[in-house]
Amino acid sequence: MRESGIREVERMEDSIMRIFTICMLAALSLAFALFALADEPKVPPDGLKMQNMPNSKQPIIFNHSTHSKGECITCHHPVDGKADFRPCGAAGCHDVFDRKDKTTKSYYNMMHGKDLAHPTCISCHTKIAADDAEKKKRLTACRNAVCHTGGGGAS
Repeated sequence: MRESGIREVERMEDSIMRIFTICMLAALSLAFALFALADEPKVPPDGLKMQNMPNSKQPIIFNHSTHSKGECITCHHPVDGKADFRPCGAAGCHDVFDRKDKTTKSYYNMMHGKDLAHPTCISCHTKIAADDAEKKKRLTACRNAVCHTGGGGAS
C-alpha cells in the first residue's frame, strides 16, 4: 500500500511539473509576441502631407493604405540594426533639404534617386509601372502624377 501511495504522489508531482512547464512556455511565448508587436507603431492615417523641401509647390500626399502590400521596412529601413519608424525627414535621417545633395541624408534623393543601393519612391514606382506608359506617367511624372496631386501614390 505504501509503495502505491508513493507512486501516486510521484505521478501527481510529474503532472504538476508538466502543467507548470506548459504554463511557463505559454507565458514566455506571450511575452515574446507582445514584444514583437510593440516594435511596429500604429500605421498613420491616410493623407500624410510630406512637404519638407523648401520652395516646394507640390507636396506629396502619402497614403499608407495604398502601399500596404509592401513591408514597412522597405521604406523605414533599419538604423544601426534596429527598426526605425521615424518620419523620413526627421533629424539624423534624411534631413538635408537641398535638391542638389546626392548623399544618403538627402530628403529629395531618398524619394527621387534611381540608382541607389536601396529602393526609393521613384525606383519602386518605375518597377511597378514597368512597360505601361500611362501607369508610368501617373506614378513617375514630375507634374500631375498621383504623388504630387494628392492621389497618394496609387499603385
